[in-house]
Amino acid sequence: MPRPLKASILFMVLGAFLAGSAHAQDKAIVGLIPKAQKPITLDGNLDEWDGAFVTPVHVGHPDFANRGGQFLFLWDEENLYIGLRCLDQHPAHFGADNQIWNGDAVEFYLDTRRSQQLGAAQFGPGTLHMFWTPFTKMEVKPRIGVRDLPAFKGFRLQGAEVAGAKTAWGYTAEFKLPWANFPNFAAKSGEVVGIECELCSSDGGPRVDRTFVYSSPAAVSTPSAFGRVQLVEKLDPQGLKPLGRALLPLSLTKSANYAWLYGTVCLSPSIEASVAKLEGKIVDREGKVRKTTLGSRKSLSGTSFTLWTGSWELFDLPPGIYTLELAAMDKEGKVVTSRKETLLHGDLPQPQARVSQPTHRDVKYGPHERNVLDFWQADSKQPTPLLVSIHGGGFLGGNKSIAPQLLKECLESGISVAAITYRFSNQAIAPAPFQDGARAIQFLRFKAKEWNIDPKRIAATGGSAGAGISLWLGFHDDMADPKSEDPVLRESTRLTCMAVFDGQTSYDPRFIRKLFPGKDVYKIGALRQLFDADLDRLDDLSGEKYKLFEEVSAIHHLTKDDPPVLLSYSSPMDAEITNMGIGIHHPLFGKVLKEKMDELGIPCELYAGNRRIGGGTPMKTIDFLKLHFGMKK
Repeated sequence: MPRPLKASILFMVLGAFLAGSAHAQDKAIVGLIPKAQKPITLDGNLDEWDGAFVTPVHVGHPDFANRGGQFLFLWDEENLYIGLRCLDQHPAHFGADNQIWNGDAVEFYLDTRRSQQLGAAQFGPGTLHMFWTPFTKMEVKPRIGVRDLPAFKGFRLQGAEVAGAKTAWGYTAEFKLPWANFPNFAAKSGEVVGIECELCSSDGGPRVDRTFVYSSPAAVSTPSAFGRVQLVEKLDPQGLKPLGRALLPLSLTKSANYAWLYGTVCLSPSIEASVAKLEGKIVDREGKVRKTTLGSRKSLSGTSFTLWTGSWELFDLPPGIYTLELAAMDKEGKVVTSRKETLLHGDLPQPQARVSQPTHRDVKYGPHERNVLDFWQADSKQPTPLLVSIHGGGFLGGNKSIAPQLLKECLESGISVAAITYRFSNQAIAPAPFQDGARAIQFLRFKAKEWNIDPKRIAATGGSAGAGISLWLGFHDDMADPKSEDPVLRESTRLTCMAVFDGQTSYDPRFIRKLFPGKDVYKIGALRQLFDADLDRLDDLSGEKYKLFEEVSAIHHLTKDDPPVLLSYSSPMDAEITNMGIGIHHPLFGKVLKEKMDELGIPCELYAGNRRIGGGTPMKTIDFLKLHFGMKK
């Protein structure tokens, strides 16, 4: 038995579970095991597992197609049943019979002890740590073994069975463990046991990966780390509501050089049919919701795996401790289950300088409820340049915001600032968010005299979706309508320059497919929603859809009379695309735009991973703005 793996921290998450030696009644129930609704036939096909409690594992793994799994749990008076679905393109087990953990396999842990002994630190009578695999080499030929520990000396495992079957996407397995192996335990509804299932992955050789349902490698050393699960007659909505950690397993990653937070959830089949939408909120320590996303949901073809992905742009939030609140809701908006993660953004909080309050807050610039903006007026006797900040969020989340440091630098330099919101794509598909951006620019020009703005010096900034809208505004022909009855629409939409972050220079899925051949970046859920299009059928869509793709893609509108651009990307130019989040924010978007702008003789600054492409001294955003506003440094 190898020693436990050393944990590696990918993203700082505070408030993790600590394994202790508390008794069952002192520890929360983290899972359920419902009673089997029909006899279980052990053939590996999982045909009789309706109503099982299902816990997905390995969520967020970069090779999810060879790692993702789902454990299924059922019981009856005679047996405990564990099912497994595993995504694996090369299922095999070449390990020896005394090393069943060393391949595609399961390490199984159980504590059936009663009263004060349940969850005791040491293994002993009533506990079990064993291994099972459906495979011998590449054949479906199951094997079982018990861990060689003094606590299990003399223990004889009776009646346990394993069955397996290969599938087009991996394999399935069924495991039966008779309760008779634990004479001091009688299975009945309401009883609590300690349990853990560890999925081992091999990629056709020795074990290279492992993941746990409820705890961590601590389970190898002590039953006190096992999850507490309760036997129940059947699953009911109230019983599932507090079990979000098992039913909504969450993986969080953060981009290295630009504060985007990415979340991935594998939705448990136990609740999938009840869930109409998932919503993720970033909440500050005062309880204020700072960022929200509905993300996107996708079922993996031919499998029972459904993934939800969301992202939150954090660059404009002050460093500090935040809570991610994730809720799965039914069609009536009632919470099916939920979970929270406490996370640290930036360095540990320091005393913060007071953030300037808007001169005008929540000003309506258009008819929709999200057509609002905040405006900070720089102190100047002369009309001031204006920077318009357009938030990101995949066209599905976000609110009016600007990075506090950039706001401070602008106001100190005599540049006024506005921050806008716009319609989400689940409220109105493209081109609505872009048109809202245009109207906001026109509204601000309409207010130029009243708010002391120089209408000839207006720039835009934003990240991701906000960057895409900013670039579109800068390159699009002027949308002013001199004959409009609405005086706002008579104003120009043109910009002086744009300074954007992690931006998409085109939203045309055909462009993105060509930019990243062999990748599914163009199928990202945010684009499906933005265009209300089935991107799995990209080559069979209507001509109207293709025209829409081109209309909202900034690079499609680029001409030689367009303004200068500063493009900053958090990833280096050679960043490997291990997930859609990296792909849709990749600096190759900027490289293609810079090449075209260079051909036209338009200034374009491009940074990838803090490196200036083409060499030379990096330019700060505020210096870029002041240069093109014609201001002194």
